[in-house]
Amino acid sequence: LSAFVLRCFLEADPYIDIDQNVLHRTYTWLKGHQKSNGEFWEPGRVIHSELQGGNKSPVTLTAYIVTSLLGYKKYQPNIDVQESINFLESEFDRGISDNYTLALVTYALSSGRSPKAKEALDMLTWRSEQEGGLQFWVSSVSRLSESWQPSSLDIEVAAYALLSHFLQHQVPEGIPIMRWLSRQRNSLGGFASTQDTIVALKALSEFAALMNVEETNIRVTVEGPSSLSPVKFVIDTQNRFLLQMAELAVVQPTAVNISANGFGYAICQLNVIYNVKNSRSSKSRRSIQDQESFDLDVAVKDNKDDVNHLDLNVCTRFLGPARSGMALMEVSLLSGFTVSSDAIPLSDTVRKVEHDHGKLSLYLDSVNETQFCVDIPAVRSFRVSNTQDASVSIVDYYEPRRRAVRSYNSRAQLTSCDLCGDTLACGPCARAAPARLPRLAARLLLLCPALLLSLQPWP
Repeated sequence: LSAFVLRCFLEADPYIDIDQNVLHRTYTWLKGHQKSNGEFWEPGRVIHSELQGGNKSPVTLTAYIVTSLLGYKKYQPNIDVQESINFLESEFDRGISDNYTLALVTYALSSGRSPKAKEALDMLTWRSEQEGGLQFWVSSVSRLSESWQPSSLDIEVAAYALLSHFLQHQVPEGIPIMRWLSRQRNSLGGFASTQDTIVALKALSEFAALMNVEETNIRVTVEGPSSLSPVKFVIDTQNRFLLQMAELAVVQPTAVNISANGFGYAICQLNVIYNVKNSRSSKSRRSIQDQESFDLDVAVKDNKDDVNHLDLNVCTRFLGPARSGMALMEVSLLSGFTVSSDAIPLSDTVRKVEHDHGKLSLYLDSVNETQFCVDIPAVRSFRVSNTQDASVSIVDYYEPRRRAVRSYNSRAQLTSCDLCGDTLACGPCARAAPARLPRLAARLLLLCPALLLSLQPWP
């Protein structure tokens, strides 16, 4: 984490004021955790599980830290990381089977101008897959999933490979990787997680800087079947860094034609947003749960004597090998219910709890094969009838495809009539009002004699 923060501060330093003492203390602390053979050791627990998993954990962690320390050289030119470079070279000669570790080692060796860097990049390239002018890497996690989106691991491997191509002055060879990375972005311009987004955007921005041309003048035309007139974009030197968007009205089936002319580089991204029905067969639900990486059970404990209180019991465990990285559990509350800020105590597992407009976010240190449970007491703050299902989800923070989702609801449902109270004019509940009239009339009859007696004159 310290190496990651140091890297971020170094990237931001040209644009904002960063305390140089903070940078120096972070660098000194990192160097204090280096062994005599150049290997770095972790005094705590790494929340990015890929940096800690497997028998190559010291190699991966050392390569990651070396890339951060090398960025500090412009502030302290006498930085010496040669012991760590030698350690990585020896581990590379011994053989690295994991693509993620190999990608990080290749990037570290390329950053340190090691003579082994080209050999490492050749090995990484040999392990890649190529299809339709694209180059990418597929991890074992991706092969087990039916999702269209690649894993965060695959994004990071491709990004580190692309950065290594740039450092070794092999820009044309990196173009197929750049094309593949550009196609994996989501509708917001990022990727699956924080970590892979940072590395991928760094690689793409480095590519944009290297492929920059003195003048840009591109005209893009977008035509759809229902468009009355085509949408046109003009990209020039003044606005080339600005995002331009347009919404297309489409019909089914549809085809969108995009054409461009001029000179320069631009990325065109088409986002399609649609809804699917929530009703699925039980077979489909079982199929989805079979692919989940977490076992997740949600039980609602209603209070029979008090419909304004309920307890939500959520239990989970990791179905993969070893343990997950940092996990995020998000609990959407039923409409009308709230949870007090101190209802969930912090522990070695629950490190942080956030409350945000009807949703709880629990940051878990990790989840292993042992079941972990948390009780969430909810209180009804205002009455809502016929409440719809709410959801509970858990996701591996640095590998979002490892997730599970469940829905829940309370059996103690309020009806529209419960919202009316004793108001007889409540439309749907007016028919139920006569049932309450006899009791009301009885009370009035009992009061009338007492009132008459009180009105009689004293003898």
